[in-house]
Amino acid sequence: SIMHKISFSVLSPCYSPDADLDKLYGMYRAAGIDGLDFSFCAFTKKNGYEDFFFRKDMDELKSIFSRFKDALDRNGLVVNQTHTPFPTVKFTGEEQELAEYNAYLVDATHKCIELTAFLGGKYAIVHPVHFPNTVLEEEQKRLNMEFYPQFIEKAKKFGVKICLENMWGRRGGAGTCIFDSACADPREACEYIDELNAIAGEEIFAFCFDVGHANLCGKHMQNTIRRLGHRLQALHIHDTNKIDDNHTLPFSFCANGGAPITDWQGMLMGLRDIGYQGFINFESEVAFRCFPEPTHPALCGLFAAIGRYFSDEILKAE
Repeated sequence: SIMHKISFSVLSPCYSPDADLDKLYGMYRAAGIDGLDFSFCAFTKKNGYEDFFFRKDMDELKSIFSRFKDALDRNGLVVNQTHTPFPTVKFTGEEQELAEYNAYLVDATHKCIELTAFLGGKYAIVHPVHFPNTVLEEEQKRLNMEFYPQFIEKAKKFGVKICLENMWGRRGGAGTCIFDSACADPREACEYIDELNAIAGEEIFAFCFDVGHANLCGKHMQNTIRRLGHRLQALHIHDTNKIDDNHTLPFSFCANGGAPITDWQGMLMGLRDIGYQGFINFESEVAFRCFPEPTHPALCGLFAAIGRYFSDEILKAE
């Protein structure tokens, strides 16, 4: 039976300007990882780049990203999906700054869709416009229906699908009440995608299911995935403790008896129900910050082993 391919997103040090890409990519490949979820969102001041990095013209951006592309090719890794910068829209702050940031983000998203194709990726994950705290979902939907259509022509031209993602919100700061945000409800997510594809006149929009976000919002994994159905074409797999968006290795959090806090079995049953064939993609880069560097080769091996286990479970006959 066909195995699913396995990928993960890694943030720094992978994206720092002086990263030893062959060392890092060689380690991933040796562990049995097939590809990367390439994080355009990592190109920030924090990782050694300047603010508004994507203001550069496409030629300059392509020359910067060709370093990554060549190293990926040399090491036999593919880019299956990318993550564009976020938040896609900011709502709080000084008016002039907000206008500048929000205009920049639209331009950056356009460029990242083109760069996704340049790296050989099929999917660009673009966060829905969502309010960090509670808002009427009608208002949130109206903003998204204004936001996403501006990327349709670019996506068509470069053969890239734009993936929406299930978001979560929080009442205030850390530790306050968590609730659904844009596309957390699978019925709402289906509505967004179907309406956007109707506007596009073809299937340009799909869904990236974020397991950790669904866990934070207390979703029923199997039912949520079944309802998303064929629209679900990419994954962000990571574990959370249900208090924070931890983005770490699956099976990290359990009850004292060893039962996992996340319903991995429900996730696998859902993916089996819909016949999922895409990448088993982990968005668990925090594990690489938590585990000391000498353990990273073994950690990559553990990701690959979990990926193979997930694939076997999804492909099991009923």
